[in-house]
Amino acid sequence: MSLPLTPPTASRAAIATASPTLADAVLRLAAAANVECDVVDDLTALRALWSTAPLLVVGDDLGSDAAASVSSGLGRRAGVLLAGATRSTPVLEAAIALGAERVCRLPDDEAWLLDRLQGAGERGRAGVVVGMVGARGGVGVTTTVAALARYAARRSLAVAAVDGDGRCGDLDLRLDVEGDTGLRWADLRNAAGRLPAQALASALPTRKGVAVLGGGETPPDATAEPADPAGESMTTVLPALQRAFDLVVVDLPVGAATLLPPGQRSTLIVVTSTDARGLRAARRLVFHPPMTATSWLVVRTARRGYIEPDAVAESLGLPLASTVRHDRRVASDHEQGEFVLRSSLARSARGILTALAQWDGVR
Repeated sequence: MSLPLTPPTASRAAIATASPTLADAVLRLAAAANVECDVVDDLTALRALWSTAPLLVVGDDLGSDAAASVSSGLGRRAGVLLAGATRSTPVLEAAIALGAERVCRLPDDEAWLLDRLQGAGERGRAGVVVGMVGARGGVGVTTTVAALARYAARRSLAVAAVDGDGRCGDLDLRLDVEGDTGLRWADLRNAAGRLPAQALASALPTRKGVAVLGGGETPPDATAEPADPAGESMTTVLPALQRAFDLVVVDLPVGAATLLPPGQRSTLIVVTSTDARGLRAARRLVFHPPMTATSWLVVRTARRGYIEPDAVAESLGLPLASTVRHDRRVASDHEQGEFVLRSSLARSARGILTALAQWDGVR
């Protein structure tokens, strides 16, 4: 199945600078990104656009004055960049006061700024990528991924669920899209470069508000190996999904945390059981080698004789995002090939979303 290369709909960003040279440089990049821009050259006009522009590029000539306005009540906001020719101390201080994502030194950072402008044209705010990895098999990672995706969709978030193990994962089965038409990992085997986010999103099979990227079923007579999303395809596809959805939940195989997009809007959740075996496996995962990704913990309790979730979290040094209480109905659903968002799963998903609420756009 081919991916339609429909260009994103143009969106308006804002440039605040009194420098014609800087304005022209950013406008040139914006035109290449299919993003229309409003250009203002003073603080009064900047204030009018402060809360509405999906992306705001502030020139270093206005940076200090804008930072002073923030301190006096304008308020920090996401999606601000500070651009100019240098990264001098005053410029860096202004960037910190503004809460700027980055100080763009032009022309050196043109490629990065072009990519960021393209993202603004597609969405305006990058979504949050949540990778879930099990400390060992059988701890319910796929069920937890499906529950979070389904619950977030009920909360009116734009959600994608991704099977990070296209060779043997069953996320598409769990979310009931295995027979639906749409893109699978096999169609994205050679994906590289920057994918059109909205075109990718619209090509995925979707059920109950959740777009699903799974491995799909390999035909009995197929000679090729099922698609393995690890590597370049994953690192290409996830940023595109991040530009199209509020929340991207990834069912990761053990050891694949490095495939998450770098940055402040991605995190890793370790899922483990609260018995001795699960704790031992989680310690190996977290400490050998030491986990460097920003991480949370979800624990699934046993029916009896389990270690308290808070004690597990303290032992691992990870904040506890949520607990999945034992629910025999969930196991019964799984045996019958069904997925039902039981109250135990919904409570766990709500806890995870509460932990993720540090990022705007996820509630």
